[in-house]
Amino acid sequence: MPRILASRPASLLAATLLVLPALAAAQPPATSAPAAAPTTADSLPPAAELVARHVAAVGGEAAVRRHHSSRMTGTLEMPGMGLRGEVTIVAVAPQGSRMRVVIHGLGEIATGYDGTTAWSMNPMQGPRLLVGAELTRLREESDFHGAILRTLDAATSRRTVARTELDGQPCYRVAVTWASGRQSAECYAVESGLLVGSWSHEVTATTTMDITTTLGDYREVGGVKFPMRMRLRVGPQEQVLTVTDVVLDDADASAVAPPAAIQALVAARGG
Repeated sequence: MPRILASRPASLLAATLLVLPALAAAQPPATSAPAAAPTTADSLPPAAELVARHVAAVGGEAAVRRHHSSRMTGTLEMPGMGLRGEVTIVAVAPQGSRMRVVIHGLGEIATGYDGTTAWSMNPMQGPRLLVGAELTRLREESDFHGAILRTLDAATSRRTVARTELDGQPCYRVAVTWASGRQSAECYAVESGLLVGSWSHEVTATTTMDITTTLGDYREVGGVKFPMRMRLRVGPQEQVLTVTDVVLDDADASAVAPPAAIQALVAARGG
């Protein structure tokens, strides 16, 4: 639901786009440069200070909390395979999200979470309920406001570990430990303070993968800055999400309700 990936702020897009790396893994490999290795520094700002700078840079906590939903539309490209599709990502407070992407030549992929049920539908696997590590990630990162503000309660520890570069942009790498025990990292731009990327190790029903997410082209909508471009790298594969429109406060819980095929699986499971 990529958070992603991926706002949406990074974590929400990455969560919604988790199914895409699995689809890419089924295709012939492409070539992509790896993320730059971290470079340690003698003096690093505390993680709490970096998060506070990010919150100020996106517009401030009050501006974020004025809104209760976002609807993003745009395009998804897989340049190495010549694939392109249309994407819609809806996020609703407190914890709902739903993504739909139609990829020309491959079909429709959808994934979502309504605060209780996490699910996915795609041409390879059909409708399925997400469990285990996939469900855990969505639960931990699906708070609508917290994902933008980077104040997710499930992030139990943050520690600045290095000054590095991501796609040529200087940033501070912050190691994150989650309530479940999983590990990830975030990168906050040295100059702007904005979250500009992340690294994570993800587990799906069919594979495990290391994902590097790069965020950019932040633009203001409703007093809040959203990244309008997100690039996910999964090994040699690459997906580029370009957001063309963001609409705030036009959706409610019904927009992230599971479709009929998923509701049938929930009923068969016994609720």
